[in-house]
Amino acid sequence: MLPVKVGEYQSKFELDGSGTEYFLKNYVGSGVTDLNGNYSINFTSTGHGNYYFLEWENKLADVKVINPDRNSTNGSDQTKVINNIGGDNRININVFKQYYMKVRFIVHDNPIPPLNIEVMDAHWSRGWAVIYGKNNDTTVVMAVVKNEAFRFLMDIYDPKSNIAYSGTPILFNSPAMTRDTIPGGTYDIYPATFK
Repeated sequence: MLPVKVGEYQSKFELDGSGTEYFLKNYVGSGVTDLNGNYSINFTSTGHGNYYFLEWENKLADVKVINPDRNSTNGSDQTKVINNIGGDNRININVFKQYYMKVRFIVHDNPIPPLNIEVMDAHWSRGWAVIYGKNNDTTVVMAVVKNEAFRFLMDIYDPKSNIAYSGTPILFNSPAMTRDTIPGGTYDIYPATFK
């Protein structure tokens, strides 16, 4: 079950080049999804806003919410614009239980520390790990989604030349998970070979 609420916002176009910004005026409705993810919220505008967003928050730490099109007040996956004011709206979001994978990375002769590792699934970034030092043997815990293929993207950044060098992505098919954290293997990383 996920708490949802309706925020009433006033939009303002900023002349400084930042585009349109949205300012919260009030929350005008709220509810909670049932076990199947369905919810119903009726709300009345206060008249102080011109945009209304469905928002979700205060979710459990092991739950990840994905807004497929990220039409939001802040570019995050935490809000979704309500387009049909005064009518029925169907807003679909994906809710996943968050799982974790323990992965051992052995970094060899990194010419430009640190090494950045991002875990990506088919839709979104699931998080970052930063490994410091020229040589390092460390285990990190990365967020993953059950039964979803993902990849580790690795890069180092040279601030002098302003160039990022990337390694070959490590592809991984997530196994069926029965525990919240699973072992993810060991990988030897050679950043000097990145291009």
